[in-house]
Amino acid sequence: MTPFPRVSTTHARVEAVLARQLRRVALWSVTAVGGIALVIAWFGSGPAGWGPRARLPLLLDLALLGFVVGVGWIGRRVRLARIRERDVSGTLEVTAGLEPGEVQGALELERHLPEGISAGLARRHAARVAARLSGAPDALAGALVGELRAWERRSMGALACVALVLLTLALTAPTRSAAAWTGLVRPVALWTGPELPALGVHPGNLEVPRGEDVEVVVTAPLRDEVRIRHQAAGDIAREVVLAVDGDGRASYRFEGVAATIRYTVDAPDGATTESFTIEPVDPLFVADVRFRLVYPGYLERGDEELRGEVDRVAVPTGTRIEISGMGSRPMREARLVNDDAPPVAFEVENARFEGAFRPTRDGVWRWVFLDVRGDSAVLTPAPFEVEVVPDAPPEVAIVEPSRDTVLPLDLRQPLVIRARDDHGLRTLELVAWRVDALGVSHPPRRQVLDLGGVGAVLVPPVLDLSSWELVAGDAVHYYAEVRDIHPSAQVARSETRVVAMPTSEALRRDATSRIAEAARELEALRERAAAAADATRDLARAQATPDRAREGRPFEGGDTPAETFGRQEDARGAVSDQQELAEEAGEIARELAALDEAMREAGAADPELARELREMQ
Repeated sequence: MTPFPRVSTTHARVEAVLARQLRRVALWSVTAVGGIALVIAWFGSGPAGWGPRARLPLLLDLALLGFVVGVGWIGRRVRLARIRERDVSGTLEVTAGLEPGEVQGALELERHLPEGISAGLARRHAARVAARLSGAPDALAGALVGELRAWERRSMGALACVALVLLTLALTAPTRSAAAWTGLVRPVALWTGPELPALGVHPGNLEVPRGEDVEVVVTAPLRDEVRIRHQAAGDIAREVVLAVDGDGRASYRFEGVAATIRYTVDAPDGATTESFTIEPVDPLFVADVRFRLVYPGYLERGDEELRGEVDRVAVPTGTRIEISGMGSRPMREARLVNDDAPPVAFEVENARFEGAFRPTRDGVWRWVFLDVRGDSAVLTPAPFEVEVVPDAPPEVAIVEPSRDTVLPLDLRQPLVIRARDDHGLRTLELVAWRVDALGVSHPPRRQVLDLGGVGAVLVPPVLDLSSWELVAGDAVHYYAEVRDIHPSAQVARSETRVVAMPTSEALRRDATSRIAEAARELEALRERAAAAADATRDLARAQATPDRAREGRPFEGGDTPAETFGRQEDARGAVSDQQELAEEAGEIARELAALDEAMREAGAADPELARELREMQ
């Protein structure tokens, strides 16, 4: 039989189109997966490339090879399952609008013409089928090629995404990309290669004063070069290749560090270090310091606060000095030092410090501040001097009388006592005792005056000895004693003074003199009394005479209010004068009686003087 080339040829071309489409799907899929392997290798290698004895490149290569094999096997299975002769024939029949079995029947008749079949009819049928399959192979493939093209589009989309990622990685870090992807070419060498010693970096993480240079030393044994990657805050990332000397060391200097710098070091063999930081810090300044002076409680004095520049502090003994302040950055230590006293350490919390001490002696105190790195502060408050003022003992003196004296006739000795203290006086005590004519001392008597904490007083007490039954020849010794408000109650005592009891003769002389003086006072008093009596009589007479007649005016009615008020005031004045005269007379009488009593008690009674006293009384 003559073959039917046109049907079989069209069928073969359609099968070829489907096979090529399947191969393209496999190619794009394998390529996309290979790109994914490159991305994994980029991230898995690290900034410095592959480390010693890296296994990931080999695993990626094996995984990629397995994927290629799997894609080939899957493609073969798809071709056997979906691109069989009957499947292609059925697709052609659907695409060309033929009845089911027509294409497959034409192909079978082409291979073998059964007995009893007319050759002419077979040719006519083949010609009709071939005429219906006259389109392009891609169009005739129909749904089968559509499915494969959908898979191809998905594969190409995945490949485009992976390619974009790879391009970004390559442009961002070309050196790292080359090192990572080269490792996939020699995975066995990386896995079985020697493991070199780790890289060493000094000083690593560091805080430095702002603007200071920092030298980084890298230890890289058995290597020819290393690479330092660094980036300052606000700047772009940079990398510098450093040559390693014969001792396996390389160094790099960061000049004038003014911003935070992060850096890492790696080597061509893939060894890398962790990320280190160089942090610039400002020097430590301490200028804000406050003093609070807490005075001893017995002073009853409020606390005092000092701020600003303090160069001298004068405080009473027992004062507690509380100090607080703040530095420009966190501190590790804050203290005060003195050459003659133990140092004073403060509690430090971040940039604040506070503490207290109670000075016991004068001295100059200096500040010591250390930051967290142990560096001293570049600016501190000036040293200050502390003067401890001790609580001085009180002072007391008898001002009047200024020397030993004789008692007056009334046996009442006026005194003037002056006392003072730097912080306050609590009490003043007047102590007196009798020493008789035989030299025997009698128990002392005390008068206590509460001063209430005043700083200075001038007290005028009276030493009243009228009840002591003193006789001629007796003497009274006395002194003043004060106590201050200090807890120990410091005491001061004046010098001891003496007042002597006058002799009988002296008492008589004084009595005679006083009687004569009293006589003069009584005479003057009598004259004033007579004048007052005349004035009173005149006033009474004027009250009895009608005012109108006395003034030569006809009587027209009562007195005016002004005239009445004037006469009332005159009457009040007369009464007041009489009362004053009576009080003065009574005072002279009492004084004369006291003089008489004193002379009798002193054994200096004189009949003549007694008579004169009685007459005057």
